[in-house]
Parts: sequence; C-alpha cells; structure tokens
Amino acid sequence: MPPFYAPEVLSSQSPTPAVTRPVRGRTSASTNSVTSLWRGKPKSMKPIPEVKLVTLSSRAKVQCSLLYAYTEDEYPSSYCPVFVEDVAISVLTGGETCNVLLSNTTGQESYDGLRSLNYRGPLKRDVILLCAEIGRDDDYTLAAEKWAPEARRFAPNTPYILVGVRCPRDDDEQVKPYNLGEDAVYGKAMARRMGALMYLECDVFTLQGVKQVFDKAIMTALNPPELPAPDKQKKLSRWGRSRSKESSPLTPGI
Repeated sequence: MPPFYAPEVLSSQSPTPAVTRPVRGRTSASTNSVTSLWRGKPKSMKPIPEVKLVTLSSRAKVQCSLLYAYTEDEYPSSYCPVFVEDVAISVLTGGETCNVLLSNTTGQESYDGLRSLNYRGPLKRDVILLCAEIGRDDDYTLAAEKWAPEARRFAPNTPYILVGVRCPRDDDEQVKPYNLGEDAVYGKAMARRMGALMYLECDVFTLQGVKQVFDKAIMTALNPPELPAPDKQKKLSRWGRSRSKESSPLTPGI
C-alpha cells in the first residue's frame, strides 16, 4: 500500500510552482471567479516576414565582397573570400523584424544549369541583385544581355535591381578616393534597358551605400511593386558602345 502524505507535504515536495495565466474578463473580489468569458477570437502573434535576396555577378569577388561588407560591417582588407555561403539574418526595417536569407549565386558558365535552381524557392518575397563592378562597363553589358534575361526566364515575377559595386582592384597600390554617382547616368540607362526596378551604387571599402542597397531590396521584397518591362526598342547608344570597347576584357567568375 503506498504511503500517505499530507497535502502540506505534497506541496512542499513539488519543485515546480503553479503557472497562472491571465484570464480576460471581470472577476469577483470575494470569490476571484470569472464572471465573463472571452469575446471574439484571441489575437494571434503576427508572423515574421521572410525575404530572400539573391546576388548574381560575373565576378565572384564583387558579390562576395558586397555580402561580407553587409554582414560583417567591414571590408576584408587581408583576404577577400571568393565564395560566401548562404547567410540567414534578422534585421529591423520599418519598425518590424524581418528574416532575410542572403543567397550567393556563382556566375560561371559551368554552373548555368545549377544556377537556375537558386532562383526558385519556398519564399515568395524574393529580390535579385544584379551586381556590376563600377568602372568595368562590360559588367553592365553582361548584366543586360545575360543576367536580366536569365532572371526573367526562371523568375518572371521576381523584381531585380542593378547594383553598381565599387570594389578595390588587386592592382591598386592604395584605395583611391571615389565619389559615388559618377557612373550613375550610365547605370540608370542600363537599368532601364534591362527592365531593372532601379539602379543603386555602393562602395564596399568605405561601406558607403552598402546598407542602403539591402534596405531598398528588403523594402522592395516586402512591398513588391509593378515590374517594369525591359526596353526592347533601344539598344546601346554610340556612347555606351564606345564605353564597352574601352573597358577591360571580362573573365567570367573572376
């Protein structure tokens, strides 16, 4: 026969205190009993929105430096990674918390078949960042002739933004001062030509404009606008063709 314990002994042996939950309704001061029930449905917690940002560039150094500068808030002075794995972060934008998945996509031709899988995913709020290195006009041309059509093919309902990235080159003895906006006219013209939502610029060395690029992309994902149609009537102007010829040759994936 099991031993008998007094109620006070049982209460003293219980290590877990009783959990009391607030009850909505008026209570009586004498009996502390609920005299009214719930009215309406209980308020549920608002789900945290999820956003997926896909970066794409013909130069791995450009997009990896951009992701590193944004996530680490600094530029890799000693070593610049050639590949950054997908990173999931939580940011506060517009007074609300948002979960952001930063996806890095290689632009090498050998990965053309696999790259299409990265455009698709379970997230509905996606934005593609087409990155081009400022000063290399072939990057802008390739973004208009290859990356933008590829994005429209595999993700027709996903907005994409053309981002000009100022990244110090390996042959630079020191980082030269640069004012963002010098190539903004050419970048905006290329963005209109390829049907990009907008054109943004940033400097990964000084971090100027880096946060603004991702803030704009996140707000675009949360409030998707009407996608502009690519300008198929206009081709590269004579000025644009001359700029592309003068720029250095492009090696994909470098």
